[in-house]
Amino acid sequence: MQNTLEFKKMCHSIYDPIHGEKKISEVFNHIDNNTFNKLIIIYQNTFLDRYNEIKKYARKNKVLDISNTDFYVNSIQHFIEKDYSL
Repeated sequence: MQNTLEFKKMCHSIYDPIHGEKKISEVFNHIDNNTFNKLIIIYQNTFLDRYNEIKKYARKNKVLDISNTDFYVNSIQHFIEKDYSL
């Protein structure tokens, strides 16, 4: 639970200034703990595999939107690398 909350805060801190709070809320606020944990697991694949697997997962997950795959990949990368400040 804590990681999901921290993840969402991180997303807003990084992306709000670029894309706006409304857009980032639409992309990330619906992500629950299970979806977040699955994204973390998928991310551990090679770059091409992670991108393709996140797309596949987004197609069958009602919380995610396949058009935001780039956001998901990039945000998980920032989160795992801890290259952000809150």
